[in-house]
Amino acid sequence: MTEETLCRVRRRTDEGIEACVRALADVHRHDGYPLDWPARPADWLRGDPVLGAWVGELDGRPVAHVTLPTAAEDDLAPAARSERTGAARDATAVLGRLVVAPRARGRRPAPVRSPRPRPGPAAAPCTRSSTSSPRTRPRSPCTNAWAGTA
Repeated sequence: MTEETLCRVRRRTDEGIEACVRALADVHRHDGYPLDWPARPADWLRGDPVLGAWVGELDGRPVAHVTLPTAAEDDLAPAARSERTGAARDATAVLGRLVVAPRARGRRPAPVRSPRPRPGPAAAPCTRSSTSSPRTRPRSPCTNAWAGTA
C-alpha cells in the first residue's frame, strides 16, 4: 500500500470538529447512523466526558472519528466485565462515537512513527463483516492503532 492509501491517526482537536461533522454526515447518508441526526452534531461527536478522542485522516481530511468516554454508572460493559473477571469497573473503557466515512473503509492506519521500535506483528488490513459478532470477529489491528496513539 502506498502512503496515500493509509489513514493517519491523530488526537482530535476542537479546531477540526466541523470536518468530523462532514464525515458523520457521510456516514448518516450512507448507513443511517446515527439513527436520528443530532440537533448539534459537533456537540454530539464531542460526547460526554472522554479519556481521549482521535481522528483518522485520509489525504489530510478527517474521515474517521472515535472517542474513549469515561464509563457512566449505567454502562453495561464495565459492569459485565467486572462481574466476569473481577476487574474494577473503571478499568474498562468502551468506544464511543465511532464513525468511518464510506470512502475510508478498508484502509489501514499509517504506522506510528516512534523513536523506539515496538515489538509485535506488523499491521494487517482492517476487515468489516456485517455478520460477525464481537465473539466471532477477529481482532483488528486498527482497534489497537486507535488506542496506541494516546
